[in-house]
Amino acid sequence: MSDTAKRLGVIGSGSIVPFHLDALKAAGFEIATIGSRAGSEKTVAVAERYSATVAHDWKAVIETPGLDALLIAPETSVTTEILTYALDHTDLPILVEKPISYSSADLDSLANNPSFASRVLVGYNRRQYSSTAAAAAFLEAQGVSRATFHASIPEASWDPAMSDDRKRGILLANSVHVLDLLQHLFGELQIVGVSGVQNETGLVSRAVSFRSASGAVGTSIITFGSPSGYFIDLHTPGKSASLKPIEFFNEYVAVQVIDPTPEVPLRHYVPTRGAEFKLSQDDLDFKPGFLGQSRELFELASGREIVARRSASLADAARVLRLAEQLLAADL
Repeated sequence: MSDTAKRLGVIGSGSIVPFHLDALKAAGFEIATIGSRAGSEKTVAVAERYSATVAHDWKAVIETPGLDALLIAPETSVTTEILTYALDHTDLPILVEKPISYSSADLDSLANNPSFASRVLVGYNRRQYSSTAAAAAFLEAQGVSRATFHASIPEASWDPAMSDDRKRGILLANSVHVLDLLQHLFGELQIVGVSGVQNETGLVSRAVSFRSASGAVGTSIITFGSPSGYFIDLHTPGKSASLKPIEFFNEYVAVQVIDPTPEVPLRHYVPTRGAEFKLSQDDLDFKPGFLGQSRELFELASGREIVARRSASLADAARVLRLAEQLLAADL
């Protein structure tokens, strides 16, 4: 198959779309046409920026002749409808923004269709981070089944004045990013326990215990309204590591115990770092993870199988939504 530029059709013109298009251009795509809802001024502006034609609406993008692939990145509320139409009316490979839907049931029929599953990449871009690759290598070297993990998922955008549906939507739209990353590293997660705190404003936090398909065990704290950052800690016998923040990886191989002295009467512990981690140039030049998933889409558009695929599948997207739904439904 030729590696000449592939023609891309784009649905959506929100703030995330230019980040996708910059990476997709670098991966070898020509941005051919962009459409969203009829009359969208943002669509016109994005099309001009990338020298693309403006489609009347999203169906017109899908029906454009001569395309090699699609990017589907509109509002989540309409993504499932658009993706289903595209899968039914074309045989093009598709990169679709996460989480696709707020309901796992919406994705089950799509995920169970083998011809659909093989040509859809779901944009859980944290799977593509260079830090994630380092974490996966660490776990492989130490033994995934011997690992324990802890993830902190603070939802700082949560506000007590939000409606219950909006609060639910935050967990289904945001928390799933880290939950998917945990499933990427450890395999499918099973919830073995949930506890939480609620007050007059509704849900405040949930503490979750997991067991993974690989045999690893771990915990996560989802805290709504907390002004802190996401992180994942990994522990194995003799070594530990952290993604803190998730874009960076640190490995620790020992701990130095500093005994109290008259000057500093406090015993403290200083972890000894292992090999130095450097963020990849791809993650500095583009929104982290976007170039990796763009390259995978280019492989599909070129008629090749992806070697060592990292992008999420439709089944992955449905699986992580089910996990979030179980967390929401759990009795506290």
